[in-house]
Amino acid sequence: MPAPDQHHRSKILFIDDEPSKMSACIELLGVRHDVKVLDEPLELERALEWHPDVAVVDVKMPKRNGLDCADIISETDPECIIILVTAFAQFADRAITEGLKSGIYFFLKQPFSPAVLDAIVDRGLETRRLRLQAKSDISRAVRVQRLLRPQPLTTTDHMKISTAQRGAADLCGDAVDVVVLDNSVYCMIADVMGHGTSAALFTTMLHMVFRSTLLKGGDLSEAARGLAQVAPMLPDGMFVTCCMLDLDVNFSNLKYISFGHTPGYLLGEGSASPLPTQLELLHNGFAARLTIHEQPLDDVDAILLVTDGLTESRDRLGESLLPEGVVSLCQSVLGERQRENTAEALVERVFVRSGNGIDDDCTAVLIERTSP
Repeated sequence: MPAPDQHHRSKILFIDDEPSKMSACIELLGVRHDVKVLDEPLELERALEWHPDVAVVDVKMPKRNGLDCADIISETDPECIIILVTAFAQFADRAITEGLKSGIYFFLKQPFSPAVLDAIVDRGLETRRLRLQAKSDISRAVRVQRLLRPQPLTTTDHMKISTAQRGAADLCGDAVDVVVLDNSVYCMIADVMGHGTSAALFTTMLHMVFRSTLLKGGDLSEAARGLAQVAPMLPDGMFVTCCMLDLDVNFSNLKYISFGHTPGYLLGEGSASPLPTQLELLHNGFAARLTIHEQPLDDVDAILLVTDGLTESRDRLGESLLPEGVVSLCQSVLGERQRENTAEALVERVFVRSGNGIDDDCTAVLIERTSP
């Protein structure tokens, strides 16, 4: 990895209708940074085309005050560090609150020495660097998560497997995978507590353990043991629910294991039966016995797996978005046959009911029997 460029000069924009007041600061910062001075705040939009890293803004300007300038800067570049300079002995609490909402990094009261501003600018630049690095890391993690997701639709001679996922944030805490081999179709669905990079890290681990175990010739029991070995790595207070299944390619027999996950359902003609679930979740003290359940699928037309973000989704008033229950909604979607990807139709129905905003990740898998 190349070392960072030590000679990079950051861009500092001073916005002050009387820049002579800041001449000493401008001179000091100009030694290590590229500095521009804007004495006409009404030309701010044009000045922002320079893409400054830091904006030092005077509060009291007759044509456009500092808070208004801060709003424009934040809307144009949310990562720009804004330092607001004021001569007011007491800056109103309301103005400070509004300023913080506008993304202001620091309020600096005059008089102050140029060295003070220089130190604040350095700290602000480091904050900006860390923000941009975090943003870049999240972007890469999002790409990795997308690469690990299975194809939305997988078909074999005897079944169709549709998957769908909607995240409440950029990084999703749910995991879903489908592995089709010669004699079996394997599926995993999991829900890691929380969102963000920590949850995303563990979803990636679950994917890798599940898929690598099966592609190396392992079976459902070995995949389950592999996932159980991830549990000691979980931080205190974090847990994972997960279920995995093994379907023979003829859609005639099912093997299934669950770690405290939302129950799956076997759907038949006008019927629905919940699959058994193990009560203990995966956590760093997990020591439960692994139990594989097995049963024939003679009268089963479909198998539904979901995360609790779907079953427990609520609107802003706290009312359930699925008053009819996830099974009834799924059967309704199946009956309509308007979408090839039935799981996506199911998740989208909940998403639309929420007003296109959800507070938990929603994931669904639907495995449907098809004619040979």
